[in-house]
Amino acid sequence: MSDTTTEQPEAPEVEEQHEELSPEALRKQLEKARKEAASYRTKVRELEPLATKAKQLEEASQSDLEKLTARAEQAERERAEATDRALRLDVAFEKGLTPAQAKRLVGATREELEADADEILRDFPALKPDGRPKGNADLGGREKAPPSNPKQADLQQIEADLAASRRK
Repeated sequence: MSDTTTEQPEAPEVEEQHEELSPEALRKQLEKARKEAASYRTKVRELEPLATKAKQLEEASQSDLEKLTARAEQAERERAEATDRALRLDVAFEKGLTPAQAKRLVGATREELEADADEILRDFPALKPDGRPKGNADLGGREKAPPSNPKQADLQQIEADLAASRRK
């Protein structure tokens, strides 16, 4: 059956009489009640597809609402991530961090990010323009010592020049 409410006609009034009805009168009332019941059954059969359709539309609109809610939540998360990233990059730029150092900034507020940036700069010094760290830190990128034989040095220079010209 359906969840829709329909206006029900009033039940036929039964006269409250204390006298007995004749069998013919009872048959007429019974026939009338059967016709009314058949009429109601027909109306119910006609309304059931409409009730089913209404329920489907309600479910579809609910799922649309859920889809829109999920999209709104996703957009809110993306906005928050973009805002956090922008704040992190802003602090990194202000503090002069390298891109690699900026990726490692941790904090929820500007103050926390600035404190973390100061700590990173203290623990990991900034790089010189040639990519090597400032100070005495050695990362193992040592150059080869010049050969002791002058002819060997000339040969290495020629090989280096040849390799450089091939790259061009």
